[in-house]
Amino acid sequence: MVWAHFVVFCGTLACQNGPIKWVGQHRIIMRVQILLKTRIAQKKVFWWSHVTWMVFTHSKFDDKKILSDYTKDFSNDKFYKFLDNYFIIIQVVFGLILLKIGGFPWVVWGVFVRLVITYHSTWLVNSAAHTFGYVTFPFKRTIFPLIVGGWGF
Repeated sequence: MVWAHFVVFCGTLACQNGPIKWVGQHRIIMRVQILLKTRIAQKKVFWWSHVTWMVFTHSKFDDKKILSDYTKDFSNDKFYKFLDNYFIIIQVVFGLILLKIGGFPWVVWGVFVRLVITYHSTWLVNSAAHTFGYVTFPFKRTIFPLIVGGWGF
């Protein structure tokens, strides 16, 4: 369990919400994608998955009750609840720790550059996955999964 908490904590450092909201929203999106298989729906899902999800809110998409219905398997974990409620504060504390250890260059590389790379990797995976779908053959190029942190693989 300690290893799982560590990995989820590292995932929280991606600054894309806490684990409960992140998983819940992704499970909702996957359900919508499966139900809507028309080309128009796929284009809408493409733009939503690429970057629009960050700009707009949706009452059902952000509703804690609905999200908890989609995350019953782990949403009662106190550590995950903590990460969910304080993921922005965790970023600030992480930045302050980096500032103390290595000064401003560490903050630039450890926070700002890291988040730019993380978000662009996320958008790349989202766009590719929702445009081309599942890969049903062995993927032998190892650099792509390395760049995107294993997302989509």
